[in-house]
Amino acid sequence: MEIVKEREEKARSGGEESFGSDFLGALLNAYHDTNDKHRFSIDDIVDECKSIYFAGQETVNTLLDWTMSMIVNEALRLCSPIIYVTRSIERNVRLGKLLVPAEVELIIPFLAIHHDDQLWGQDAHLFKPERFSEGVAKANTTNNNMATFLYREEAVIHITGVGYAASISSLALHDQHFC
Repeated sequence: MEIVKEREEKARSGGEESFGSDFLGALLNAYHDTNDKHRFSIDDIVDECKSIYFAGQETVNTLLDWTMSMIVNEALRLCSPIIYVTRSIERNVRLGKLLVPAEVELIIPFLAIHHDDQLWGQDAHLFKPERFSEGVAKANTTNNNMATFLYREEAVIHITGVGYAASISSLALHDQHFC
């Protein structure tokens, strides 16, 4: 309300022709409108300011979440906390053209897959979060092959700490007034 009062004072004292050309100025012009049908109340101004504030807050939060998701995904791709996992095959399974017989232990090398130039391009060793800008499915050079990124909600292994870390990071950024 302090800003509103300052603008009204400047307009009344002749310091400015109007209440400003921004959104708040438009609201103040509506508040001082001579036509009762177009006039805003103080409650209307407060409600409009709240709406814009929360819409902006949500937009910034969504952007931060999206950016943090890309950063976390790329960090997990490059610095896998799990180098490999093993799976015991209980029955015969076909993986593409390969038939894996029962009683075989399958090793899934996360680190090797996440650093493979054929899957991720010649810059596979570089930290480039923008790889994930179109989502996990299109992050690699093969496009639409989510299996090349082994950390995702649908994966067999889900690191619950990732979601927690992203949330805490977002809060930390917010508390530092970066948004």
